[in-house]
Amino acid sequence: KKSDINDAKKKKPAKKPKKKKKEDENRELDEKKDNNKKKRRVNRDPQPGEPDGHGGLNQPAEFQIEYSTTSRATCKRCDTFIKKGSVRVAHRPLFRGKPGFKVYRHLQCAVFSEVTTHPSQIEGSDDLNDNDYELLEQRIEESQIEIQEEKKSLEPDELVPVTFQGEIRSPPKGLCASLLPFQVEGFSWMYHQEVHTSVRGGILADEMGMGKTVQTITTMLDNKPALQHCLPGTKYPPNITQQHKEKLNEEELLWEECLESWHHEMKMRNVLASILPSLDKQSSKKKQNMYGGARAGTLVVCPVVALSQWKAEIEKFTTSDLSFESAVSSPPSSSTQPLTVCIYHGPNRSSETPREVLQKYDVVLTTYQVL
Repeated sequence: KKSDINDAKKKKPAKKPKKKKKEDENRELDEKKDNNKKKRRVNRDPQPGEPDGHGGLNQPAEFQIEYSTTSRATCKRCDTFIKKGSVRVAHRPLFRGKPGFKVYRHLQCAVFSEVTTHPSQIEGSDDLNDNDYELLEQRIEESQIEIQEEKKSLEPDELVPVTFQGEIRSPPKGLCASLLPFQVEGFSWMYHQEVHTSVRGGILADEMGMGKTVQTITTMLDNKPALQHCLPGTKYPPNITQQHKEKLNEEELLWEECLESWHHEMKMRNVLASILPSLDKQSSKKKQNMYGGARAGTLVVCPVVALSQWKAEIEKFTTSDLSFESAVSSPPSSSTQPLTVCIYHGPNRSSETPREVLQKYDVVLTTYQVL
């Protein structure tokens, strides 16, 4: 009997295996990640001065990659929002020799530098899943190809400046400056952009001292609006020619397009209709909201220090019916100027120059801060 009892004690029923605790599961996941990191690491030493992607050489990684935590960041390359949960690449470009603000790009929009040849050099690459890690490897290879394409030397024919192929215009009446050939070409191109294309504008990127101001002033003189001081629907003057009538009709359509575009912009910006300006202060609110943007002249936005310079340049290079020789010997007074100029600046600008007066000037000068 004693032997039976001992055998019974020895043959105790096996205990049920306990469920794995959550800590054990997390430990296994961490071990799995570590194994993936070891597989992804490159068996080479970083070059001198090259970040190793893990803070080596006392340098931060040049690029960082992560899954976007919000949808507020905008891609620096394609200018679209980066969706939450998608892969984004962070980078701090240098500003005056120091790291500037952090910018973000989609993975497909990022261009990695020449020294970045493997994902291990990018901070956060170990946290990517296998699919995104392969996409990162592919994008690094594509970046190397793009950089090499940019480094290719240009053919001599590609460096030859292309001349403007449109109409070369004569200097307009009221200009008292002798334009150089490239300046004539420049203002002719600016006139072409304002009148004959759907773009309605452009960028004049001449270097300093090449006469950008005088070209701009010449364009203002050559393309002064004919209906700036007219209300919509104004009758034509008597004895008008058919050619002049067609020109006024074209400008009328332009003003209507501008007004429609202005209303659309106010709507998109959620500007309250009650605070929008009107052409008639005495009109009812219902009628008042029909107006809004008014016809006006040219707006010049510049730094504060350049306000007086712009005004002096306009007065210097424009004259009324005077000849060039007489204009040089005796500069015209403000009453003879073909372009009326207003400086809209200062604490009392809105009271000294109300909206009704402001829109009568041919040129309004203001600053970035006021705008």
